[in-house]
Amino acid sequence: MTPPYLAVFVGYEYESCSDVVWKTLLTTVKGYDAIDLWSLDIHHAYHPGTGVVYLGNGGQMQLKEQPPMMSTVMGNGFPRHDTCNGCDGSF
Repeated sequence: MTPPYLAVFVGYEYESCSDVVWKTLLTTVKGYDAIDLWSLDIHHAYHPGTGVVYLGNGGQMQLKEQPPMMSTVMGNGFPRHDTCNGCDGSF
């Protein structure tokens, strides 16, 4: 057993039997360097270098593959002039 493994023990108990039948399962454990991660909440973390969000369920989401979620809702992206005539948004 070289990589980090997690052993899961499952016990089956039957009414007609006084013994417990145990089954052992081994699975690999993925890991990452927590120093480079930004905590998003208690379950999720973000790695800014790779653009990967590590989900609490063990999945990953590539932010580069997601559509942009920000858009302009007011204005045109330029600041108003100091002489704002009536401040109605016009220049």
